[in-house]
Amino acid sequence: MPYLSVDSNNKEQTNPSKFLLWQDVLLGLFDKHVEGLDLYSHYKALANKIRVSRDGNNALDYIFDVPEKLAELLSVKATIGVQLKAAYDRGDNKELKHIADQVLPEIIDKAEVLRLAHRKQWLHMHKPFGWEVIDIRYGGLKSRLETAIYRINEYVSGEIDFIDELEQKRLYYHDIENSTGLGWSSYYYRMASPNVFFHVLPI
Repeated sequence: MPYLSVDSNNKEQTNPSKFLLWQDVLLGLFDKHVEGLDLYSHYKALANKIRVSRDGNNALDYIFDVPEKLAELLSVKATIGVQLKAAYDRGDNKELKHIADQVLPEIIDKAEVLRLAHRKQWLHMHKPFGWEVIDIRYGGLKSRLETAIYRINEYVSGEIDFIDELEQKRLYYHDIENSTGLGWSSYYYRMASPNVFFHVLPI
């Protein structure tokens, strides 16, 4: 199984680490892009590569803390939506319960570790203004993971008959079948949800 399906000669824009961080695990907007890829091994290897290369005596060592923590988070989060959808489609309640009780809480914990590292780096390098936007993004990520746990537990316990978000067929966000990359998205609001984040008209 390949680690990461990006051609070595790829010249197209591709930013999977960004959209895999912010995408919603229930909605899986980019899940189709990473089906069949061993991103756990890819991101674990990347986190370890960064970790063993660090030197705490170097004044600029702190800049590697965020990418290391991001890689650790994505080793678990990158394809959890794919795993979640597959377990749901085959009616594997045991696996769904495992994801709700073990995997998603682990992702929440790793996301908090990343947030704290990111905040420390931001406040060391920049003025505080603007960090509130990133704080809100992390807060949204945590809340949606908690909602995913709630929805899965509702379903497994029989309180609801189906999880509407997981009933939906996964589609490509855009055409990557003829691409050498994994796709891209530059805007947070397009990665986090396909629904309206804001209105352009006064309300």
